[in-house]
Amino acid sequence: MICWATCSDLPEPDVDEQLFFDACKERNIPVRLLKWDDPTDLPTEDDVVLIRSTWDYPWRLGEFRSWVQATGARSRLCNPAEVVLMNLDKQYLRDLEVPIVPTTFVNAGEDFDLPEDKPFVIKPTVGAGSYKTRVFQEPSEEAVAFAREISAESSAMIQPFIETVNTVGEQSFVFIDGEFTHKIIKTPRFEGSDEKVSDALPLTENDLDFANRALAAVKDRIVYGRVDVMEIDGEWAVSEIELTEPSLFLKQSPNALNRLVDWASSVTLQKGN
Repeated sequence: MICWATCSDLPEPDVDEQLFFDACKERNIPVRLLKWDDPTDLPTEDDVVLIRSTWDYPWRLGEFRSWVQATGARSRLCNPAEVVLMNLDKQYLRDLEVPIVPTTFVNAGEDFDLPEDKPFVIKPTVGAGSYKTRVFQEPSEEAVAFAREISAESSAMIQPFIETVNTVGEQSFVFIDGEFTHKIIKTPRFEGSDEKVSDALPLTENDLDFANRALAAVKDRIVYGRVDVMEIDGEWAVSEIELTEPSLFLKQSPNALNRLVDWASSVTLQKGN
């Protein structure tokens, strides 16, 4: 059985969910929802659990970490527990061997400086969607207070606002079962705003080279992933690598949907479900 891991109270609709369920139904692939935050809803050792819309975990991080570990021990978890646990806190950006958006990480009680000459973004290192993500035009007491509020909960990250998101856009490279399938262009998203995305676009050779280098350390261990990039001085820089529960923009790419369903079919046959 393929278990699509979600939460009891979705903060926003999961567009990928119904597309996947409908496609699985057409091919007689057994699939069900699994609510990570329901202690009575447990997978079996024969189940394959896809972490897909567990979007309330930033508010319940300790519980979610425990669930990931327990589920990974009980059944096949995708992505695997060790990858997910590493990916929950964006301080993983420190270890990437590709350029990243310049970032200052702020832990509780630490001193920090705010950019003086351009707008900047403050957000948590643990978050989903636009949770507590704000842009400030200049240093201010409000910005300092906001960063300290976030760092008291987990850690904060301060990044310059990259002007090319208004022209080139933030781009997302989607990875499914060993291949990058497509990319989309997103508008900037801040707290309280909606996300707008383009149609699916093919990846260029430069996109693929960068994306493969960004995922080099985990490509052979993951089923899905997303590399989010921004353009700085004509070159890509990673803003995030989403390996926990990223939207995969399956609506934009039937090829990506088919690839995920093909994977689901293959693992179901392997387990004899």
